[in-house]
Amino acid sequence: MTVAPGDWALRANMAGVARAHAVVAINHDPGAPVLDQCDIGPVADSRDAVRALTRAVAERRR
Repeated sequence: MTVAPGDWALRANMAGVARAHAVVAINHDPGAPVLDQCDIGPVADSRDAVRALTRAVAERRR
């Protein structure tokens, strides 16, 4: 899985993540082009979304 939060997603080389099983791009702008190139694209503040994702992964590992 590759997670591309916020502005990083705009600068990311999408070819570099082509081998990922899932690409998650988090952006607050629903019209951001990167959201068209990902498997999962929540429209949210990247800091909040990464915190929630981190919590969910940690809980699942328990």
